[in-house]
Amino acid sequence: MRRKWSTLYALNVGRGDSFAFELEAEGREPFRVLVDGGDETEAVRVTPQQFMTEKGWDRLDLMILTHIHWDHIIGLLRLAKEFKVAEAVLPYPAFRLPRLSEGEVVVLEAYDHFRLYEELIELLQAQGTVIHYRPPFGERTEWTFGEFTFRHLSPVEGEPLPLYASIRELVTLGDQNQTPSAENAYALLHEYHVVSNRDSSIWLLERSSGETAMKEQLILLGGDALLDNWERLLTREKLQPRILKVSHHGKPDAIDANLVQRLKPDWLLITNFVQECEEHAAIWAEISRAGNCPFFVTGEVPDTRWLMSELPELPVREK
Repeated sequence: MRRKWSTLYALNVGRGDSFAFELEAEGREPFRVLVDGGDETEAVRVTPQQFMTEKGWDRLDLMILTHIHWDHIIGLLRLAKEFKVAEAVLPYPAFRLPRLSEGEVVVLEAYDHFRLYEELIELLQAQGTVIHYRPPFGERTEWTFGEFTFRHLSPVEGEPLPLYASIRELVTLGDQNQTPSAENAYALLHEYHVVSNRDSSIWLLERSSGETAMKEQLILLGGDALLDNWERLLTREKLQPRILKVSHHGKPDAIDANLVQRLKPDWLLITNFVQECEEHAAIWAEISRAGNCPFFVTGEVPDTRWLMSELPELPVREK
């Protein structure tokens, strides 16, 4: 039996993440999935909204947000205003931070990220999207589309979520009708920049083989997960993906030769823009040689709009 095709579009949203998937289906138009939606970062060449418009997509079957950093979330709000989203998987249950008096918000960027997340949930609820929360806040871990399955791998119950702990502390103050002091707000929101990547989800796209129960691991999507996140995951999962979407934009705190040698991908996908490509190119080349796998960077050629791959084939640049 012929195996169904799957197409990945890795959008060049500068230093951010945004991945669109088109999955062949029997007797209907392809399933469409979006993982993260960066926008308004350095050197953006196409936004998720522009991509969907150009492709003639009028809806998403599934939207996945790995974590609430600006360069992963901002484009999702525009999508939720314009396009139908059938289902979404989000990192945390809905929360509402207490309002801080003017002048008390010291770390505005972090606070704005939390506000964006609140707004995204409200937009999805308003259009009737079925919202799921990832483990450990929800039990569901798999979303299947014909031969293809998106599987949530991390975090799981019992693993640390340091950013969420800070969020809960702020929310608790709000529940008690207390306004956080400037000092308290600063301490909690400052932690956002230090620990937020440790809350990032890791997802795997698999395809059924047809003949056996074994599934082909097409692409492993690490969001901004750091090396200790990967270490915990590999103690409980046997992973050998055809493609590794390198987490945290190829930073040394998220990727090294040891991780690539253990995962054994055919090729690496990195999201970054040209200036940081130049800064990290030598490190990425060394990791690539150690793992015997080529690497491709979304923004390495500035006028690239997206990298397109008929999974698991090597990608081509589209301008």
